[in-house]
Amino acid sequence: MQGRNRFRGAVPVLLVLLVGLSGIPAHPETAQDTSGLRVEQVLWKPDGKGGGLIEVSYRLIAVDELPRHPSITYIIDEETGDKIELRRVAMVPPTSMSADEAPLAQFTLLDEKGRFWPGDEVMIVVAGLIRKGVTIEGEVPEGYRRVRPDPGPDTEIPEGPSGAELEVVKLIIAGGGTLLDLRYRLAGVAQVQADEHDSYVMNPETGEKFYVLGVARIGTLATKDPGASKISFLLVQNSERKVKLGDRVTVVVAGAKQENVLVEE
Repeated sequence: MQGRNRFRGAVPVLLVLLVGLSGIPAHPETAQDTSGLRVEQVLWKPDGKGGGLIEVSYRLIAVDELPRHPSITYIIDEETGDKIELRRVAMVPPTSMSADEAPLAQFTLLDEKGRFWPGDEVMIVVAGLIRKGVTIEGEVPEGYRRVRPDPGPDTEIPEGPSGAELEVVKLIIAGGGTLLDLRYRLAGVAQVQADEHDSYVMNPETGEKFYVLGVARIGTLATKDPGASKISFLLVQNSERKVKLGDRVTVVVAGAKQENVLVEE
């Protein structure tokens, strides 16, 4: 439909698993389950470090097209505002199948800070499709200690590789505000992994980081072999369109940083 951001042919999952119907029982169908997003289970497992792995199993029922970009997928506690977003997007086509026919899909989120716990009631969003009031299942091992709450924003950036020099050519808003298109030159670095540890855009006031968009079987959407003389690119996921036109941000690529970068059209 012209003039609207509709996305056909994509449903996000992390480590996508199109699993059989066994293992997770289908919920009895209700009126609200005849179309849209049906969450079968949200299962918490310990990550061994005080946080958890949250496995979301769901079906898309009679969904011919997605209301939002596949990267708009997350779990959120509406009371506290705690939220974890899907960082790596894989593609599975939407379907017009009924509840009995729709395949079961899964994605897994890493909760390093222990913000979500079995028994919590959360909202699940998959490509803009919403299901509220979902209870997290799972058991906490005896003696398992929850990570302490984050004491506050961390705006410290580790020193980059010796001799690395980053020159931002342009940082523009793209994808209807859902993406940041970074064009840059980088000297002193042979290869860019573009993972969450060394490449991102950061709000210098809050410390919030925005990471390079990843796609299953493709990897991060970024130039892997930049050169000092050529212009390379990164596509960064602008979560909830928080980065706005005219903002000043810090850009980090392969550990090399440039501060006070203007976000343009």
